[in-house]
Amino acid sequence: MNGLILIVALVLAVIKNSIVGIELFKFEFPFKLYIICMLLSNLVYIMGNLFEVVYLLLWKKEINVFDFEKKFFKASIAMILIVNGTGIALFFVDFFK
Repeated sequence: MNGLILIVALVLAVIKNSIVGIELFKFEFPFKLYIICMLLSNLVYIMGNLFEVVYLLLWKKEINVFDFEKKFFKASIAMILIVNGTGIALFFVDFFK
């Protein structure tokens, strides 16, 4: 999942650098967007799994990680899309200002 976040950030950096047209050999990486996306998506994934385990322990149910891990992985992918979509929208708002 973190590799996907890095790849998306690199692709966004390449697209931004091709649109803006900066100096040769200068590469701007969206570091803030990368850190925010990594922290929020990992927070959703880890905290979701943690709360699910605590819930299952409190109600004395069987813990099967493969049953509930998929939905939090999908939620973290959705968080990646939301954060990067917001970052792209903010870039275009600043670009056309």
